[in-house]
Amino acid sequence: DVNRDPLAWTNGITLTGWAREINPLAVTDGQNDYSGNNGFLGAEDNSGFHNVGADGDSERALGFIGRDDDSYPAALTLTFRNISGATIDSFDLSYTGEQWFRSAYPVNLEFQYAIGSAVSASPLDETPSWVDVNALDFVPLETGNNREMNGNEAANQSLLSVSNIAISLPPEDFITFRWSYPGPIGITGTGMFVDDVSVNFSGSGSGSEVTDGIVY
Repeated sequence: DVNRDPLAWTNGITLTGWAREINPLAVTDGQNDYSGNNGFLGAEDNSGFHNVGADGDSERALGFIGRDDDSYPAALTLTFRNISGATIDSFDLSYTGEQWFRSAYPVNLEFQYAIGSAVSASPLDETPSWVDVNALDFVPLETGNNREMNGNEAANQSLLSVSNIAISLPPEDFITFRWSYPGPIGITGTGMFVDDVSVNFSGSGSGSEVTDGIVY
């Protein structure tokens, strides 16, 4: 049961701190829409940005499936601001990667982060100094002829995590985590989604551990 009707999405507001962007040229066939899919991604032309999950279940995942060159690239970001009053010097991050569509042309979700005094309005902006964290890249678990998959099944999930990644995040500055969906050109890519994101920050200030921050 696929609901392809567009849903409202506003970066930073629909889900606090979260933003998404698809190639600005993706203006046809609803590829730049945001939709909710109950069940599976039912067809390779069901491209775009989605939340997916079992029919009637509020537990969802966010991500992309690209159909052709007009729906690449795409990116999903999560931004935090350091309001701790001290410099944050490391983070731990984990998430579950879920594959909801199989393709013969695999597309990774590539993970990066950037630190700055301001937040770019565009998740696809390459101006920030993005740092790759290859251990958090989500690689398709299955490839082959196009078919739907159930990303809620353990066989179609990867738990990805890193610990104690050294950074220097001054007070009031921002850190943005990005999942990029680059995709091949002119063909259907895999349906790659993000769920259960957990982030912890730490640092030292006034002799005590700093763990507080806020989603921006």
